[in-house]
Amino acid sequence: MGLVDHVVDANALERTAVATAMDAINGTTKPRKRKLGWMDWFLERTSVGRGILFDKAGKTVAKQTKGKYPAPLAILECAKAGMEGGHIKGSEVERQRFGKLAATSESSALRGLFFGQTASKKNAYGKPATPVTTIGVLGAGLMGAGIAEVSAVKDYRVLLKDQVGGEPSP
Repeated sequence: MGLVDHVVDANALERTAVATAMDAINGTTKPRKRKLGWMDWFLERTSVGRGILFDKAGKTVAKQTKGKYPAPLAILECAKAGMEGGHIKGSEVERQRFGKLAATSESSALRGLFFGQTASKKNAYGKPATPVTTIGVLGAGLMGAGIAEVSAVKDYRVLLKDQVGGEPSP
């Protein structure tokens, strides 16, 4: 499909992006022609093939999202409109879908989740007066033992507490 033009190291990302933008402005960027095999040609260049491609993609998205997220299916609609009607048509469909999706309860819930996660990562109490040197872990099962091991490797003093005479495992 030709979705990726460049893959660059993170340290060179800004420099490469600016150079690519300048090349586009100056008209020195030439589109690369990709050689298509017969299957790619069929799926991308024929309406029947695109229909099969987008039908399969829609089923995959519906299966992965269990029908709970409308945005991925809308993205497919935008891509299909762009492939069939050109950039202007794809952008028009994208604008319409975005407006509708932004007003959904799913969008509101996902934004709330995002902002909640971001807020929970911030320490409202500032830096502790004394650095943490000892960590207590309750439960010496797989997870507790793993947390204790990772903490000990990081040079923390670890106190591990497990229940004595717990339920026998089946």
